[in-house]
Amino acid sequence: MYMPEPAKIHGAQEFDKAKGSAKVVLIDFTATWCGPCRMLGPILEQLATEYKPEDMKLFKLDVDENNDLSNKFHISAVPAVAFFKNGQQQGQLLVGLRKKDDYKKMIDAFLK
Repeated sequence: MYMPEPAKIHGAQEFDKAKGSAKVVLIDFTATWCGPCRMLGPILEQLATEYKPEDMKLFKLDVDENNDLSNKFHISAVPAVAFFKNGQQQGQLLVGLRKKDDYKKMIDAFLK
């Protein structure tokens, strides 16, 4: 199955545009040197294909390239996934590598 590469966020302006671009938006705070991040990527990318683009979108944010945003969200460990609904952050960051179902349950709850 073809999975498009998720859009990457570079800077606060792109972040502000991205977080309101679908009903639910996942921001994957990641780093190129992070093994668990590389394992999580394909899980989230596959999940993104299971929803309509207007319902759920996935974006990647490299913490090393976006220090200001990483600090704003108090990212101290990666991978960390932030959930946004209608442009507003929902709940806590999911830090560390989780099962696909953990992310799916949260997305489905926010879509209700």
